[in-house]
Amino acid sequence: MLPTFPDLRPLNWSDRREIEELTRDFAPYSEFNTVNMWCWHRKYRALCRFNDHLVQVITDAATGEMALSLLGKGDNARTLAALLAASRGLGCGQCLRLVPEEALPSDASPGSGFVLYPEEQDSDYVLSISEWVTLPGSAYQPIRNQINAFRRRYQGEFLRLDLNNSTTQAAMEDLFWRWARQKEATALPATWHELTAIRRLFLVAPEAQVFAFGLRVDDRLIGFLICECRSPGWAIAHYWKGDRTFRGVYCALLHHACQWLQAEGCAALNIGQDLGLPGLAAAKRSFQPRRQLRKYAVAAAS
Repeated sequence: MLPTFPDLRPLNWSDRREIEELTRDFAPYSEFNTVNMWCWHRKYRALCRFNDHLVQVITDAATGEMALSLLGKGDNARTLAALLAASRGLGCGQCLRLVPEEALPSDASPGSGFVLYPEEQDSDYVLSISEWVTLPGSAYQPIRNQINAFRRRYQGEFLRLDLNNSTTQAAMEDLFWRWARQKEATALPATWHELTAIRRLFLVAPEAQVFAFGLRVDDRLIGFLICECRSPGWAIAHYWKGDRTFRGVYCALLHHACQWLQAEGCAALNIGQDLGLPGLAAAKRSFQPRRQLRKYAVAAAS
């Protein structure tokens, strides 16, 4: 069982069931998804529970600063106040960070004792799966063009990938490094951290219940997308890589994957944050998101 606040400890994979019991009634925010927390273990340092809330320590990759965050049911205002009162003593600063919109009190204003600061760069982009299956209207015309161009130029094969297979894992790592070279990012710490996260996912793939999709041309993997179905009606994308020498690879892969996700009962797909990177933000917006899962820094009103 998870310890009770203010006791905290690192995540164990065996905590997954309890975490999902605490968070299953909410949209799948990246910071409170067990698979994501497990893979990015340096960011999600420790966790516990406060009544019916999941509480965790999140580390800012840029500054190394730690902050508390939470998601759960019950009296949000009381839980926020308790965490803010204890935060500095735990070495987590004066603000809570990356607090999902659904974890805020119904009246979160200076008059209620809280001050909110939107954290736009960490908002999760959400796609409509049904729209990505049908690709309707003028907004999807550029996407249809990319998919059609891919079909004309390449004999691509869409397939499910077995994450337990060592040959498949090697092919995915080979594609990962092709992608990194194309972005001139092979030496960046963020690239190595992401590869470590993918390898950690391989370790728990049988229990994680994730689904990996691939595109192959001439027996070579040119794209992969790893997703997880979350009830009710949600899916979350964990890792998505493509060989950019194949025009339209990302759109073609996502279109096929969404057909499968829709058949599994999923209606919305969380594709994660843009981290404040202009190029990544432009790419995420090009996929026609229909909403964002917003998060906030929360401080006590002075």
